[in-house]
Amino acid sequence: MKRHHVSRQLRGRQCLVAISVATIFLALQPPSAFASGDLSSNILSKTLPGFVALPAGTDNGPLTSTSINALFATLSLAQRAEMTQAVSSGQISGYVRIWRSQPLEGDGFIELAFQSQSQYNVSTLLGGFEKGAAAEIATGRGSMFDVPGITDANGYNLDLTNDVPPVREFIVAFAKGNTDYLMTLVTSKYDLTTADAITLAQRQWAQAPGSSVAPQTPPSVGEDLLWGVIAALIVAMVGILWQRARTRRAVRDNPALDVTRYATYKHIPKDQRKAVRKSLVKSRLNADTHLNEAALAWANHNLTIYWITLASFVALDATVVIVSQGHVYLVSLLAIGMFLGALNLTRKRNRFIELQKKYAELVALNAQSSNEPTPTLD
Repeated sequence: MKRHHVSRQLRGRQCLVAISVATIFLALQPPSAFASGDLSSNILSKTLPGFVALPAGTDNGPLTSTSINALFATLSLAQRAEMTQAVSSGQISGYVRIWRSQPLEGDGFIELAFQSQSQYNVSTLLGGFEKGAAAEIATGRGSMFDVPGITDANGYNLDLTNDVPPVREFIVAFAKGNTDYLMTLVTSKYDLTTADAITLAQRQWAQAPGSSVAPQTPPSVGEDLLWGVIAALIVAMVGILWQRARTRRAVRDNPALDVTRYATYKHIPKDQRKAVRKSLVKSRLNADTHLNEAALAWANHNLTIYWITLASFVALDATVVIVSQGHVYLVSLLAIGMFLGALNLTRKRNRFIELQKKYAELVALNAQSSNEPTPTLD
């Protein structure tokens, strides 16, 4: 029973690894060349006395669709398919090697290495792993420990007393060169310590090529959008309050100003409202001057809505970019639609005003012509 449990433990039951590995596929960047190395030679070939590596295959070799499905069985089918696609396309490569104590008495060691030509991918994976580990620690099931001699490395001690049998895990993760190293030392005999995990991590650090890579917390689209929506609502509220204050001030200074005439549009019959809107959009004057004024009032009112909405979406986009440190860009089609709509309505309104002016000039000219005296013959 103990052997079977430890075997499942070493084959990826560890949810920390699964969750953290999945995070990188939310924000994979195109490759950009920098230091590289061969994973099979970079990863440890020997660990602790009495530990034997499993034969080459699913538990000892490059990550493939078969090994991904076996090692990351806790992930959803869609996540495993996404990971497989990323590996197949060359965006990321991985290697796994598992050791068991001999005789098989409940101890083991699993090391996962992930390599990418994008340094952002490397730092994001490490950040995602540490975020998942910190979440586990926050539940009160473990603690952190220092890993001397390794830059930007953290150690995590998880005491899983509710498992059958109970096990203890010592987890160390760091990134160096273009590779992340995620190591988990497992014991159900409680004969291994943090010193053993630190020793393995220090040996891997010395063997790995390249320079250290600091962890970077991967963006959370949900949280980013929440902050963006809050910013958008604040901007919309400020815009509405500003417009109300502006309207009240204009009414106070000049009650007959056009800004007050939106009420005339709201009080005309619905069929006339439709005609008013259509006349402005089609750049056709109404026979009734009152309806022409209502059309302009409708256009002014809607332009205000357009610009406030556009400002809200711009605030949303800017906030998402800022809180995700530039790694998530939200292109708002609605914001683009608002901008184009505002420009189009402005053009239509200006055209409508020009028609009114030309019509007024024509009326004035006709009136002047009719008032001139008729010439007589001497």
